[in-house]
Amino acid sequence: MPTVFGDRLCVDDRVYTIACHPLEPWLASLPERPLVRTTPFRQHGYMATWAVVDDALISMEISGQTVASLLDRLKVPIAARWFSGYVHGWPGDRRDTGYPPHRFHDDEIVLEIA
Repeated sequence: MPTVFGDRLCVDDRVYTIACHPLEPWLASLPERPLVRTTPFRQHGYMATWAVVDDALISMEISGQTVASLLDRLKVPIAARWFSGYVHGWPGDRRDTGYPPHRFHDDEIVLEIA
């Protein structure tokens, strides 16, 4: 189940909600994952805003005190070199259609990060 408040991605002056969490591979690589307070609305305990700059995925802002303090040591913004995969995003609300219901979004964006 996707989080209620997903990470955000800024591309060409548009803001998309994305269905992945590019920060997770970096957190998984740490010797000990920082403790963060999770809620049903923030299942990972943080929210991140990303941007595409010069064909690179860049972390722009991280909320969540513990995770944010770790990234402060890395001098955010920083290129997310630890992440590779697809980033699927959409502006606005999701809609369901058909039977069985399929979820779709107006004006979706899919990026491949390598």
